Order: sequence, then C-alpha cells, then structure tokens
Amino acid sequence: MLLRRPLIAGGVAEYRIARTAEVEIREILAWSEEKFGALGRRRYTALIVAAMQDIAGDPDQALVERKRLSRVEVGIYRIADSRDRVPDPPGLVREPRHALVFRMAPDGVLDIIGIIHDRMLLTRALRKIVRSNPDDR
Repeated sequence: MLLRRPLIAGGVAEYRIARTAEVEIREILAWSEEKFGALGRRRYTALIVAAMQDIAGDPDQALVERKRLSRVEVGIYRIADSRDRVPDPPGLVREPRHALVFRMAPDGVLDIIGIIHDRMLLTRALRKIVRSNPDDR
C-alpha cells in the first residue's frame, strides 16, 4: 500500500511513497545521521524531499531516466539534480549518491517505489523494487 503525500510547494502535484521506499529512506537517513550528525540527516532529508517535489511537479523532465522492465516502465531521478533547490539552512549535500525510482499511477499520482544507491547494479535493483511494489490498483 502506498501512503499519500500531498505537495504544497506552489502546485497541486501529488506523490505517494511506497512502504518499502519509506523504510529505505529511513535507513538512509539513519546512516546519514550516524556518519554526518543531525545536520547531515537534515540536509539529506531536505534534499530527498526537494527531489520528490521536483519529479512530482514534472515527471517527464529531461533529467529523468526511463527504464522498461517487462511490462513496467519506471523513472529514475538522481537526487543530486535537486541540490540547488534546498534552502540554507540546512544547506548543501556535497555528494548525494541516491536516485528515486518512481512510476506514474493510472490516477495520475506519482508513486515513489524505491531509492537506489549509485553503486547498486541498476537492473537488478530495479527488478527488486518493481517486484516488491506490485501495481495492485
């Protein structure tokens, strides 16, 4: 099941975060806090939120990479592409290493179904994300 997260940032775009993606994000943020402190966690959180807002506002933008896995097409958006839209504070993340994986639902809402690290094997990671997020609407 996906959780609805409305956007307020100047538009009516909406996105939902799959439970599996939410767990992954929590783990990434906990790691970030462990390595870079509370401020590092706030910075990465702000960057992830900015990236979600950016792709929800324009999921067809040129910065989105598209991949087709059997009958499912997903978009991949590198959160680094949203760095200039994070306010200071909390400030800049120097080397963000993650990308959001998403698909458009039939109801027009963007479903964020996963987050991947740039060192992951892309196709394998995407297959795992798609398998753990069946489109059951």
